[in-house]
Amino acid sequence: MKKEPRITPAVLKVSQQPNLPETFFDVTKGNPKETVIRYLKSIEICTTHFPQSKELALCHHSLGRLYKDLQNLAQAEAQLMQAAQIYKDHYPLDLNFAKCQQMLGNLHWKMMRYTDSEVDYLRALPIYLTHVPQDFSFISCLFDLGCFYKKRKGNRQAEALMLGAIQLYQVHMPDTLKLTKCLGKLGNLYCKMTRYKESEAHYLQALFIFFTHFPLSINYACCLRHLGDLYEETKRYDESETQYLQAFSLFSTHFPHELEFAKLCSNFAYLYMNIQHMKQAETYILQACQLYQSHFPRHIYFANSLWNLARIYEDTGRQAKAIESLQTAKQKYRELGRVNDEWQCTQALDRQST
Repeated sequence: MKKEPRITPAVLKVSQQPNLPETFFDVTKGNPKETVIRYLKSIEICTTHFPQSKELALCHHSLGRLYKDLQNLAQAEAQLMQAAQIYKDHYPLDLNFAKCQQMLGNLHWKMMRYTDSEVDYLRALPIYLTHVPQDFSFISCLFDLGCFYKKRKGNRQAEALMLGAIQLYQVHMPDTLKLTKCLGKLGNLYCKMTRYKESEAHYLQALFIFFTHFPLSINYACCLRHLGDLYEETKRYDESETQYLQAFSLFSTHFPHELEFAKLCSNFAYLYMNIQHMKQAETYILQACQLYQSHFPRHIYFANSLWNLARIYEDTGRQAKAIESLQTAKQKYRELGRVNDEWQCTQALDRQST
């Protein structure tokens, strides 16, 4: 059998990463531009001298992941597709091939190419299964497919896949961050299906693991918010406030610029509007608007928060401020192409002028 040529350590110092660990490159640290240049140089050398090597596939794969983290989706897809082709042609059962296909599934979902996304997940799963029981990475792919079906196919298929993934995690990878994320996602699904008792049970199970093992995780704060949302939706306002306050403490201390923090502030304000605590509602909606303005100016929740701020001003007799907020919300809805929401703002402004 012909032995594959070995590439030099100088070429591989960036690219050779067995099994591509989750935290291979953190875009919040170091210089991503320099890392891109180093990957491209490695790819150039490998392409010239070792065009069928696994190292070349890993270079494309890792660069694709980096581009994905940097939100350069077109470049990410190009690199991942090249990696996938090398894997398919020369290493069809390699674990990294499955991981590459799963990453493409996540990427295509983000790019709203849903047919491609489903195909990617379904290609990854049988490759993953060839590595059981030495590796259980297929569980995350199973769960990603369940989340995909939750958005695109239907709740019944999604529930079956998500439950299966959770049961597998509980047996093979208990008390892990991945399990808690799955429990929280299934809680979201049950809440959407108005199966509130099951939703609450899964949130509480996730929160126990978070509290015990991951007390400073942003996912912990998000899960607290989701449980607060469930309690607010079912009119358990005191319990909702308790969950929101815990989530607020975590976000404000450790994750003060995250989108999920802005969403929490918006939902907290909505809770106080429901129980007619307008002073507290105004405090939180203003904080939400400030976060959106600074970090997420084109997010739909910014426009929604401006709409709610106008309602607060109107209910507390500050008509001029209500009109100002409605005008800003209307402009945001127009920029986002939300015709119906823009029309509602126009109607509200007409009522203010009469």
